[in-house]
Amino acid sequence: MEGNPILHSNDGDILFLPFGKHIDLWQYTVMTRFMFFALVAAILVFAAFAAYVAMQRRFGYSKGPFFNALEAMLIYVRNDVAIPAIGKKDADRFLPLLWTIFFFILTCNLMGMLPWLGSPTGAIAFNGAIAICVFLIVHGFGIKENGFKHYAESFVPDVPWWVKPVLVPIELLSHLIRPFTLAFRLFVNMLAGHTVLFVFLSFVAVAASLESYWLQTLIPGGSVLANVLLSFLELLVAFIQAYVFTFLTALYIGGALHPAH
Repeated sequence: MEGNPILHSNDGDILFLPFGKHIDLWQYTVMTRFMFFALVAAILVFAAFAAYVAMQRRFGYSKGPFFNALEAMLIYVRNDVAIPAIGKKDADRFLPLLWTIFFFILTCNLMGMLPWLGSPTGAIAFNGAIAICVFLIVHGFGIKENGFKHYAESFVPDVPWWVKPVLVPIELLSHLIRPFTLAFRLFVNMLAGHTVLFVFLSFVAVAASLESYWLQTLIPGGSVLANVLLSFLELLVAFIQAYVFTFLTALYIGGALHPAH
């Protein structure tokens, strides 16, 4: 059961290894599987950025398919996410944050595509921690840029006074709900992908109990084919969800910096 796709979205103390081996992470590191995978993802992202910066300083340009692809994604996040959502004037200030969020979430998503590993983003608590950090950064910079009084006034719509008691709580509630929607959207998409893979893979076990030779042959074959196709779809979802989380973060930052808009 160590290679079971559903385990990619389940946290726990045991790190599964090939050939039936496993390590009790909590005993040796006081970490769960997803905490360990998140740490690995952070190290990988840091190493990729450090290598890219070193190459830029040495050659002034990217060399190799990996760094070309990395640079293309960096430019895409800047030109198509940060600038449209935040504005050209302030976008570069928040690029390190947006780049980190995008590549960290993407790496966590992709780890779930590998055998014996898992997607930390398949846990609502993990996503919630990232979303709370985004929430604090958004409103922290909103207050810093506009002052507390002016920023608080932006939560009061320019409507007749008798409508404000209704709209102001709704406006406040919408800002409080945003971290939950960020976390829940990512959690559901990652969990759903692995759940669907698990369902199709379970057809193999069902087919083994059937008496028909043709069903025993066709069902596992169809299950494997479906899992291959769905894996490509889940690979696409991994990129899309990293993009959506990053874009909404940029959008919230832009709204906090320029509440009048």
